[in-house]
Amino acid sequence: MSCYINDLAAEVHTIARSKGFWDEARNMGEMIALMHSELSEALEAHRDDNITGPHSVSEEFADVIIRVLDTCAAYEFDMDWIIARKMEINRQRPQLHGRKR
Repeated sequence: MSCYINDLAAEVHTIARSKGFWDEARNMGEMIALMHSELSEALEAHRDDNITGPHSVSEEFADVIIRVLDTCAAYEFDMDWIIARKMEINRQRPQLHGRKR
């Protein structure tokens, strides 16, 4: 499987740095909170039945991904490898694994 997540993450992080978002040190807790806030905005867009367009579910999902990739690049996570490994683990799991009964 060919991935390019690391390249995309590097570009996202370069843009964030150029816009001043990393002028001061950021910690993992802050970054996770920012990811969470984007998901909350997606939920609000869903409640407003705003699926596409400005401030829509799809746009907020893009913001979530951008926040995640920015953080991954900042912490130098090899997401190409991590995602490929995790997908292989998931392929081997049983049907509905971890489902509480």
